[in-house]
Parts: sequence; structure tokens; C-alpha cells
Amino acid sequence: MGGAQISPVLLSRLVNDVGDNPDQLSILQHALNRTWAHWINEGNSKGLISLEHYEAIGTMTYALDRHAEKAYAELSTERQRKICERVFKALTDKGTDVRGIRRPSSLETLSLVSEGSVAEVTEVINVFRKPSRSFLMPPLPGSLEPSSVIDISHESLMRVWERLRVWADEEAQCAQLYRRLLESSSLHAEGKAALWRDPELQLAVDWRNRADPNATWAHFYGARFEQAMMFLSSERSLRQHEIQEQEENAQRKADYEKAVALAEEQKLRIAVQTKATRRLHLLLTLLVVLFGAAVLLGSGQYNRSARQRVCNGSRRPENWRRWPYRV
Repeated sequence: MGGAQISPVLLSRLVNDVGDNPDQLSILQHALNRTWAHWINEGNSKGLISLEHYEAIGTMTYALDRHAEKAYAELSTERQRKICERVFKALTDKGTDVRGIRRPSSLETLSLVSEGSVAEVTEVINVFRKPSRSFLMPPLPGSLEPSSVIDISHESLMRVWERLRVWADEEAQCAQLYRRLLESSSLHAEGKAALWRDPELQLAVDWRNRADPNATWAHFYGARFEQAMMFLSSERSLRQHEIQEQEENAQRKADYEKAVALAEEQKLRIAVQTKATRRLHLLLTLLVVLFGAAVLLGSGQYNRSARQRVCNGSRRPENWRRWPYRV
């Protein structure tokens, strides 16, 4: 029908790549479409579609992933990329089937989930509705209304597009945490469960800050969004109160330890001063004793000198008569 022929080598490769898995047929269709487009763009409309053209688009293994990433790269702003992430997360469901199934949703619902206007969401969706890719349905050129149902063209996109696989896993984890939070909040309201504590509480708070869920998103997993968020806020308030008490206890302990340390330091200082005073007293006493001993020694020496002079009195000097005293 297209006026082209496929080389026998490529035909054998395609049969081997498909194998016995019928899920591969949609991926094969997309890979052949991309191979055809590459063959046309190369200007080889009169030659065989060969293995090199098939490998150039990434084969069945990477063709869909590369094509989807090319579409994602056409989103020019961070807001568009964030809307795209929330839209595809809303359209996938791995809670029912771990391989992932489609979850068709209206354009209005997707707008509320992604917190973007209908016009903004439509602009993002149209990038993935182009006839050359048709990742989302309904395809262009049909117009979209708020009530229009948006769906992924085939579930294989969830398993082959690596970015969507990561998004779907994250969504499944968020859904699991929210269901647990919802169940705990209901049991707590009935007096059958206590408030959460760390690390469970911190994980829930981090999830809320990171995912920024809303009531429309919560309807996918059991609604009662306000109840769940109130439960989480109550737990956070209790946790903050506990943290404050812990900080106050830690401060009191630190003040006590500081007071004990100061008392020990003062005690040590007094002991050092007492020891120094005793040494001073001992030194003064020793000096007094030494001084007394010196005085006594000096007095004894003086007495010995006086006696010596008395003993030597017979040898009078020539001018002894001039002395005022006689011995």
C-alpha cells in the first residue's frame, strides 16, 4: 500500500523482537511507524526499508521511549512539565494492576488535579495528541471540551516510556500512603487508633509537602481529603509540641549540667585557694622559725665573742688607760 518493501533481514528481526507477547504488537506498530518516517526523511523512498533504518529509531526497545521524550521536550516551561506529570499520573493506575492500567478522566478533572486551567491543560495534552504520535486520545484535529474524556492510547506506553514508569511508581506509592493515612484517620475518629509518630509521621509530612495533593486527586483513592489532612495536621501539632518539650528538657538538662560544672569549677577553685593559703601559712611559719633561729644564732655568737674578750683581758693594749671602761 505504501509502495515500499521490507528487507528479509529486518523482517526476521521484527518477528524475533515481537516473540509470543501480544502486548508487543502495539509497540511493533509504533516502531514500524517511526521506521517508515525515518526511511522517508532519509530520501530512500525507492529502496528497501532495512535493518539500519529500524536500528536508527531505537528498535522496539527504545523507539517509543525516545518518541515520548521528544514530545516531552516540546514543553517549554516548568509549569507545563509539572502539568504534564500530574496529567499522566492521573491517567495511570498501578494500584489495581502492578503492570499499570489506564484510568480515563475528563479534561475538567485533569485540570483540577493538575491545578491548571482548562486552556493550559489542553495545550499540554495537544502535544501528545499530534497525529504523528497519538499518545493521548482523542487524537487531533478534534477539539476538546471540559467534559471530553482523555485516555492513554495504549497501556504499553506505561511500560515502555521510562519517565512515565517512574511517574506511575511514584503515584502508586502516594496512593498507598494516602490510603493508610485515610484508614488511620477514620480509626482515630472512632477512638480505635492513636496519632502517628516518627518516622511514619515525617514520611507523611514530606509526602504532603512534595506531592501537594488536593481533594480532586484524593477522589481517585477514597476521597475524605479534609479528614485525612486534619488528622495529619493534628499529628504534626502534637509532634511539634513533643519536639518543643524535648527541646525544653534538653535546655533544662544543659542548664543543670552547666550549673553543676560551674559548682565543680568553684569547688576546685576554692580547694586550690585553700591549698595555696596553707602553703603561704607554712611558708610564713617557716620564715618566722628561720628568723628566730637566725636571731638566736646571732645572739649566741655575740656572747661567745664577749667571753673571748674577757678571757683575753691580761693582754692590754698600750692605750688601755684611754679606754672608758676596764675589764
